[in-house]
Amino acid sequence: GFRRLNLLKKIAGFRRLNLLKKRRLQRIRVKLRERLKESEFKQVFDKSRKYFGRYVVIFVSDSISDRVGFVASKKIGGAIERNRAKRLMREAFLMTEPFLPYDRSFIIVARREIVGKKMQDVFNELKFLLKQDGIKL
Repeated sequence: GFRRLNLLKKIAGFRRLNLLKKRRLQRIRVKLRERLKESEFKQVFDKSRKYFGRYVVIFVSDSISDRVGFVASKKIGGAIERNRAKRLMREAFLMTEPFLPYDRSFIIVARREIVGKKMQDVFNELKFLLKQDGIKL
């Protein structure tokens, strides 16, 4: 409602709010960056810097630019848990994406502890790990 909109304006700023509204209306997936192709995953894994968190591991590579990949193995759980983990990682990445450089590619791998967590938890950890790579958010 109206009160929620005003609260969002104060918290996120008007410009950021317009970006969030557009994304919600379009229901887009990660479209600003293309997904990594199957053949590119190995190249990024081999030539990357790794940052380990409680819920995710991030691989940052300069070998391929402007791509992203999300991985949730069967160690996470069944299909429902894996899909939820990928949705959480994708949404957290979308919130940080406007601040990320386009000369890098990212792979975000879910860890077992991500099951049952909220998007805000994953987002906060993603911000922390990206700051370790020198990316200012």
